[in-house]
Amino acid sequence: MFHAAEGGCQYLVSSGQKYTWYTKSGRELLFDLDDDPQECVNLADRPEGKDQLAYWRKRMVDELAGRTQDGLTDGQKLLPGKALPNVRPELLEPYFDSEGRPRPVREVSRFSEPDEPYYDGRSWPQRL
Repeated sequence: MFHAAEGGCQYLVSSGQKYTWYTKSGRELLFDLDDDPQECVNLADRPEGKDQLAYWRKRMVDELAGRTQDGLTDGQKLLPGKALPNVRPELLEPYFDSEGRPRPVREVSRFSEPDEPYYDGRSWPQRL
């Protein structure tokens, strides 16, 4: 529920820290995963997290800069106010035909047998 109300998020994890940015609200979370593995203390809200927050914010800007279609950054700062789709339609194109029907598994997976049936929406093909 918390994530849905915020409208989606982008996050980065590295060096024992996790930074989360909510694209709709602009809310930021920063956790020290070594000292706070349960993510209870948000360093983004504390003075001692100010320098780390600036570092992670810059990393997020750099990460999102190549995704211009999203409009989440101008290359200098993060631009809140956008809720992104859960899955981009173009990422689903290989798996569904133009009428929304699942394609045969053999067309989309190197792990499938040639005579395997259409994906039924209940289970993914087993990997060999």
